[in-house]
Amino acid sequence: MLAQQRVAILLASFNGELFISEQLRSIAAQNDVRWDLWVSDDGSSDSSVHLLQSFAQGFSDPQVLLADALPDERLTFFFRGPGKGPANNFFYLIETVFERAFRHYQAFAFADQDDIWFSNKLSTALEGLNRPSAIAKCGSQAPLLWCTAVRWCDSQGGMGSELPSKISETFVPSLHHALTQNIVRGNTSVLNREAFEQIYACRPRFPVVMHDWWFYIVIAASPGGKILHDPVPSLAYRQHASNQIGEARSWAVLFERRRRAWQGEVMKWNDTHIRALRDLQGKAHERLDAALWQALEALEQVCRLSREGGFLQRLKALRLVRAAKLRRMRRLQNIFMDLLILAGRF
Repeated sequence: MLAQQRVAILLASFNGELFISEQLRSIAAQNDVRWDLWVSDDGSSDSSVHLLQSFAQGFSDPQVLLADALPDERLTFFFRGPGKGPANNFFYLIETVFERAFRHYQAFAFADQDDIWFSNKLSTALEGLNRPSAIAKCGSQAPLLWCTAVRWCDSQGGMGSELPSKISETFVPSLHHALTQNIVRGNTSVLNREAFEQIYACRPRFPVVMHDWWFYIVIAASPGGKILHDPVPSLAYRQHASNQIGEARSWAVLFERRRRAWQGEVMKWNDTHIRALRDLQGKAHERLDAALWQALEALEQVCRLSREGGFLQRLKALRLVRAAKLRRMRRLQNIFMDLLILAGRF
């Protein structure tokens, strides 16, 4: 049955000539899965488009759907992205694939241009999404998002160790947690039809921090929605100087992230999500659990008390985040969040 399922792979590219060919080869090497590749290039000035077109010419079946497509083009859909960064480029792809070809696919995978997929990535994802235990627990129509741990590699493709999982063994993803921290690696994510349709229906009209964080919020807040995390890595996550988002693998990087948070990055993230979610509430509130809007109201209050109130008001904000369960996954992360609230930087 799984061999008959077809997967749409959504790849957002931009000036990726150094690494995109290796990623494309790893996609082509997937075991026992029927796939189509949809690519949106966000205005590359290097040879990325040429490399993508050359790759597409190696397939006779419309398996590589590159995009600027005229409506009557069937073999090479090569879409020119909106030119507003990776998150907007992925949402453009989501809209395009859903409106043109949703009925053809049973699952939808997201790909960065510089990773290296392991050959069993898609087959393992399909097994996870269709596992009887998951279906029995969540229901056959539940929105499911499968994601995994990763192994890091350097700019030359040399494999390193497995990166620490974003999800601990005892942690249960929830919509309350999703408002304060992202644990979904977008480059490993594979969605079933119900999840992809939900993401399409709830796509944001305002900017969001990153597409995978939005996935986490929407799926965690969807009736029956589940994040299925596999602790076994499905790809090599390349670390290089041009990464849009890197991995905190050293004390220096971790310190830099904490410095940015202290200087207002978390405040900006909260404001960005509050704006996008309030807009979403106006157009799709019935698709998401009412608990999301209650948690969002609590988040707004915490932000207001932290920024505008005195010390006693900030203590009230601390009590509110606990009552509303707006907490991060690990103890030290929660301590740092509490410090941001007390300092008026949340």
